[in-house]
Amino acid sequence: MQDTFVLNCVALRHGGGRTVGLNVVRQLGRRQGPERFVVLASPGVAYEELEAPAVKVQTVRWPEFGFVQRLHFLNRTVPQACRMHGASALFSMGNMASATSRVPQLVLFHKAHLIATDPLARLFPTRRERLQHRLERLYFGFGLRRVTVVAQTECARARLIAMYNLRPDRVHVVPNAPDLAGRTDPSPGPQALQIAGLARPLRLFYLALYYPHKNHQVLIDVANRLEALGLDDFAIVTTIAPDQDRGAQQFLHRMRRHAAGATPRFLNVGPVPLGQIDHCFRQSWACLMPTLLESFSGTYLEAMKAGCPILTSDRDFAREVCGDAALYFDPLDADSIVRAIVRLRDEPGLRERLIQAGRRRLEQGFPTWAEVTERYVELLRRIARPVAVS
Repeated sequence: MQDTFVLNCVALRHGGGRTVGLNVVRQLGRRQGPERFVVLASPGVAYEELEAPAVKVQTVRWPEFGFVQRLHFLNRTVPQACRMHGASALFSMGNMASATSRVPQLVLFHKAHLIATDPLARLFPTRRERLQHRLERLYFGFGLRRVTVVAQTECARARLIAMYNLRPDRVHVVPNAPDLAGRTDPSPGPQALQIAGLARPLRLFYLALYYPHKNHQVLIDVANRLEALGLDDFAIVTTIAPDQDRGAQQFLHRMRRHAAGATPRFLNVGPVPLGQIDHCFRQSWACLMPTLLESFSGTYLEAMKAGCPILTSDRDFAREVCGDAALYFDPLDADSIVRAIVRLRDEPGLRERLIQAGRRRLEQGFPTWAEVTERYVELLRRIARPVAVS
């Protein structure tokens, strides 16, 4: 009997989630196997281009706003799709389970807010955001009662088990893969050329849209400290969409002094297309990531791939992914960040050691996307036919 697996990728429209979704669906179309896959995906994200003999893509619009509308989608639309296609199992790739689904279910966890230990006010500035987070966390825990979960790191797995009282044998780890095969444009675009054109040679590149957990605000103090100490070689580069939200606008407004003049200490190049990420890293002196919270972050792998040393937060998720390929600091302490920056500049051989350590981790520490996809399929087989596979 041929298994049909339904993948709910509808919420995987941006950033790292989109990268995971597209890579997995692409590999499903390339693999040899008896299984059939039905992919529920948002229109216009490029999933439709990945249809293959064993992969059918059905476009469904994700409810952009409204917790109740999203619950309706998860618990009415998704189960209906499973029934329509005779699903053997459901792969919920957007963190949230379909609580009413009657088929075995695998949930991909990658929303680190749901296992955060930081004060909520630091991650969610408004009461409305904090309320929505509490509702999401409540539903998330409720949805995990009868499903199998796959996390991207061991530290995320440990937190899921502890915080949601999950059975350890039902929580697995499948790390992300680096995109070693390419996607890089043949030549640098305007953003990479902007970075290359900075007069200050030691360019600190932070690849992230503006969200509270990305902790951009600390960069204001970092820029002020660098200026006060007379450290004139450094420039901070961000990739924020100026019109993203009020927080992004306020941050850019507060950094405008450092962006002025013939030799700016700050440059915002806006969101970077996937094909230009490698070029931007190669024009940078270091990857600076003062993030407070990540589930995995492919940014670390992109920096390693480009030979760009990493300065990042001394947190469990960063140490698990980066190991000895990064220099760590306290992300809430601008002085700690500045000390790490200065150490990278002044300690002989340190920058090259970090670059080489990153290359080793890419070669030895991570699976390929084909291997990641095969591990997902194996987990789907197990939950669909537990007796036969065991």
